[in-house]
Amino acid sequence: MNRINIQDQFLNQVRRDKLKVTVELLSGNRLEGVRVISFDNFCLLLDKPEPENTQVLVYKHAVASIRPAPGLRLRLSLAPPEKEGFHNQPRFSGKPPEGQSQGT
Repeated sequence: MNRINIQDQFLNQVRRDKLKVTVELLSGNRLEGVRVISFDNFCLLLDKPEPENTQVLVYKHAVASIRPAPGLRLRLSLAPPEKEGFHNQPRFSGKPPEGQSQGT
């Protein structure tokens, strides 16, 4: 099954729609009003149009958060919880599975 994770969905949408975002780095620095040009598993290529008109390559491990400009809402199409990651793990019901006792 080839599914896109939430990070890639978010980055694809802001890239495709050319939305301005604020990228907060772990160092405390902020890149405001930038656009995502491209990304891969390790990096983001950002365009900082005004006033510098430059491009910046940022390593994802240095990013604390990315948020769209105030007032913008993104709509991501997420798979139902039972089909994603840890959501499909068995839930604790308070009693042990058949064949196992509660004591050690």
